[in-house]
This record gives sequence, C-alpha cells and structure tokens, in this order.
Amino acid sequence: MQHPLQQALQQQQLLRVLRLQYTEEEPALDLSMLTQLEELVAAIQPGGTVLPPQLKRLRAWNWKPIQDLSALTQLQDLTATVEPGQSVLPPQLQSLRVTNSVDGHILAVLTQLQQLRRLRLKVCFEEPQLLLCLKQLPGLQHLHLAYCEVQHAAGTAAAWAQLPQLKALKVTWSDEEEEDLPDEEELAVIWAGALACTGLTRLWLSAQNHWIDPDSVAVCFGLARLTGLQELTIGSITSLVPGDAWALTALTALTYLSLSGVL
Repeated sequence: MQHPLQQALQQQQLLRVLRLQYTEEEPALDLSMLTQLEELVAAIQPGGTVLPPQLKRLRAWNWKPIQDLSALTQLQDLTATVEPGQSVLPPQLQSLRVTNSVDGHILAVLTQLQQLRRLRLKVCFEEPQLLLCLKQLPGLQHLHLAYCEVQHAAGTAAAWAQLPQLKALKVTWSDEEEEDLPDEEELAVIWAGALACTGLTRLWLSAQNHWIDPDSVAVCFGLARLTGLQELTIGSITSLVPGDAWALTALTALTYLSLSGVL
C-alpha cells in the first residue's frame, strides 16, 4: 500500500517548491512525477528516494551521506552530508554546503566541481596545503569556512589570507574543559590569520581563553582593518581595555554586531 504522503503528492503536479519535515524512518518517496519541482528540502533515503531530474536546488537535511546525484543534470545548489567514496556530485554545481565535518579527502570531490561559485565547509584537518587546493576551483567567488576545533583552525590559519574567495569565517570552541581551549600561541595564530583576511564580510570568533588570561584585552583595534565586514560576532571576552570598542567605528559596513560576554 502506498504511503499517504506519496498518494497526496501524486495530485500536486504543479509543485515547484517542496519542503518535507519527516523523520528518516519514513518510507522513501518517488518524486519523479513532480515534473515542475525545482526546489526540495527533505530527508533523502539513500537508494530509495527518487528525485526528479530537473531539480535545481536540494537541501538534504538528514545525516546520511548523499549518494549518486549525477542524474540531476540541472542541479545548481546543494546542501548535504558528503562523503568521499560514497557521494557522487553533478559537475555543474554552482553552490555547495557540506553539512558534516570534512577531512582532506573531501578535496578529491570538490576539485571536480569546476563551475562551483559558492562553498561552505566545516574543516576538520590541520594541513594548510590541503586548504590551498581550493585554488583549483577557478569560478569560486564565495568561501565560508567553519571550525569547531582549535588545532584545525590554528593549523590552517596561514592559508586563509591566500584564499581571496574567503568571505565568511567562523572559529568557535568549547570552554567546558580546559583541554579544549587554545593556548596563547594557538590563539595568536588564529587571530593573526583572521585579521589578514581583508576580504571578509562575516566573522565569528571566540576572542579569548579566559583560563589563560582573565585580564582586559584589546581585540577591536585589529578588526578595524576589515572594513568590508557586514557581520561581526565576538564571544568569550572577559573585558575590553578602555576605548578599544571605539575602533569598531571604522567598520561602517556593519549590519550585525554581537559582543557576547563583554564587560
């Protein structure tokens, strides 16, 4: 017997956008009859969900790696879990957001996407030369890098300024355990790397390790050189030195500002 949702969708031949919030345990759906569908947000059942070939935008929100999408010859925008050796991405992709943390093996997949313009990654490796492999993408215009481990950010920070496509940078870490926090050298490397990226438009940064230095710090002064910033979030600051926040007046393009934990 057909799933009720499958039966209902068969009557919706004019759908252009479909967003389904169901669990991964639900039966896989055959969406091939939706010949007008251009955008889909859903959990994709590997080997089960049948996608319409004319799909242009796909957000697969489940944690299972996306598999072979080579039949989607019109797909331009993809958000998904991507695993080398399991995922096959269509070469005409222009925008890709990889939702899982990735190691260096992901680059073998990415460098095949020669039409890619926008890329968002959660970096889980320390080798800066691997990050510089992204220079092999000639059309890349907007790069968003996110880090949740200090050693990965510090290890690749030297490469950030060599990627002019880097427009958004997010470096965060847990402060629940002292061993998760950066030491002074790692923190300095991360800050120097971020401040060298003069093309940034969005920056999220944990600014201070309060286990190491609980005193006032001057963090805003260096940020004044990033005049293109539109969004700025700085967290984990115990206090600012007097007058430091005044440097933010140089950031005239800001539309969003969050100074979390500032005293």
